[in-house]
Amino acid sequence: MFLYVGAEFSIPLSRVIAIIDAASMAREPETRSFVEQAKRRREVRDVSGEDEVASYVITETLVYASSLTSATLKKRAERGWAGGLIDNEI
Repeated sequence: MFLYVGAEFSIPLSRVIAIIDAASMAREPETRSFVEQAKRRREVRDVSGEDEVASYVITETLVYASSLTSATLKKRAERGWAGGLIDNEI
């Protein structure tokens, strides 16, 4: 199954390690540090388009910055909802 994360990208659901709410990063310094380090290593793919980042989807190789909320992504993961293109880079 695949999970649509935004900007026409779907990723294999089996590769998803975590879905993190972007707003929670202010309260979670470890999470913020993890995402900042991934940005410095150029391991963050922004799939939010022109919208504000609402969540981060962490996979084995990349972090996806998505405009979809973590609640929406969770529901889609539970339902196996996919759409868009498959990201073969992960």
